[in-house]
Amino acid sequence: MKKILLLTLSVLFLASSLWAAFDRLPPSLTDNPVLSSRADAIFYNPALLVRGSGMSSSIAYLMPYAESELVFVSGAFSYPLGRWGTVALGLTNFSTSSLSNEFRASFGHSLFLEKKVTYEIAGGYSLNIYNLSFGKSITGVSCGSASAVDLSLGLYGSVNPNISFGFFGDNLLAANFSGEQTTTLERRLIFGASYAPYEELTGFVSVERPEGRDTRFCLGVRFLPVDWARVYSSVKSSPEVFSLGLEFGKGSFWFGYAVSTHPRL
Repeated sequence: MKKILLLTLSVLFLASSLWAAFDRLPPSLTDNPVLSSRADAIFYNPALLVRGSGMSSSIAYLMPYAESELVFVSGAFSYPLGRWGTVALGLTNFSTSSLSNEFRASFGHSLFLEKKVTYEIAGGYSLNIYNLSFGKSITGVSCGSASAVDLSLGLYGSVNPNISFGFFGDNLLAANFSGEQTTTLERRLIFGASYAPYEELTGFVSVERPEGRDTRFCLGVRFLPVDWARVYSSVKSSPEVFSLGLEFGKGSFWFGYAVSTHPRL
């Protein structure tokens, strides 16, 4: 009974500001609009996709609150098109046992708007298709499903090899899920910047403004102690979350593991 109650409270917390798995669960250790150059950038700034040097793929698995009934998985694939930029496909799915299921499919495209020796600017977009489905009621009646389509835009720039900035506007149309109760996707505006005083060390910061909720701040660091390992650490507000992540790999293959802790849950 205690486990069922915890699961129910977790689902209610995630859904308290609209099916927040669509908005809040990060599919990568680099949950920032300036850091990544891999396929998973489609989820938090599609402008970054063009920074990759070739084909890229990414798979992630999350277990929120360490509850096996709460499972979030994501996958992404990107492919370069030369001077036409880079395209990508991303999929996410968040299931809460038999209570609900949230699915998102995203198509993204990114290209350089300007690329010089001392600076570069890239832009990108993603078209997102959402589907929200519910399980059956206690009487065995299906609770139905709903879908929505929305658009996200991103911008990335660097003024030298050490300083980068990024902007991400997520769900800019604030599309509605059609159903018995009309629910609107959360529009979010995120600005991020990074500074790398050394090749092995990068500091990053972001400011996130979700519509109708408190502004969220993030401060973090990425450290490369050796060429086959990366360490990520970040602190976020509203809610307060501390995260620590490790990546190990070589060349085009990397494996990562991260833990996040929340003082109120």
